[in-house]
Parts: sequence; structure tokens; C-alpha cells
Amino acid sequence: MDLSTAQSVADSAMTKRRIPKKAARSIASERIDILFGLVEQEARQGRTARARRYLDLAMRLGMRYKVSISRYKKRFCPECKSIYQFPDNAVIRLKRGRIIITCRNCGHISRYPYKG
Repeated sequence: MDLSTAQSVADSAMTKRRIPKKAARSIASERIDILFGLVEQEARQGRTARARRYLDLAMRLGMRYKVSISRYKKRFCPECKSIYQFPDNAVIRLKRGRIIITCRNCGHISRYPYKG
């Protein structure tokens, strides 16, 4: 066996198995759903540090695999990443066709349109 044949055998044994992008995105989406369920559960029990960690992991997964977390966007403050627990740490108001959420931790104001 010459050197080139040995090198090709070693390269083929060392290659990584890749998951197709579509499958990776669906797995990431499922994990994000699970993590946001854990975020809500931990926030209800008062473990805000752990809830914030789960939120950070879910956001990283979304960025890495280009999965949108827009359906969860209104559940946390985009500035300080704290989970909204009405009325403890957030105030919600309806004004002129908008939902206005004010975070009591950092004072950030989020505005979302609605039809009503």
C-alpha cells in the first residue's frame, strides 16, 4: 500500500457524518420549543437565573440554525432578557392599536401592533 492510498483511507475514516440542514433545523426547532417550556416552568417557580440560562440557550440555537423564535418574542424583554411575569416584573397596556409592554427590571418599552 503506497502513501496516497493510506492517506485516502485515513481521511475517509476521519470524516464527520453531517446531518442535512433541514433535519438540523427541525431538531433545533423542537429543542427551542422544549427550552421555552422549561423557561416558563422555571420562571413560575421563581428560578429566574435558570430560566434566563434556558432562554439564552434557546436563542443561541435559533441563531446557529437560523430558526425563528418570533412566536416567543413577546414573552421576554429584548434588552435584559428577563422573562415577563405579569404584573410582577412587567406592565402591559393597549394604546392606539399597539400592545405596549414595559419591563420593570430595566425600563425597556416594547411596542407590538395589533388589530382590535
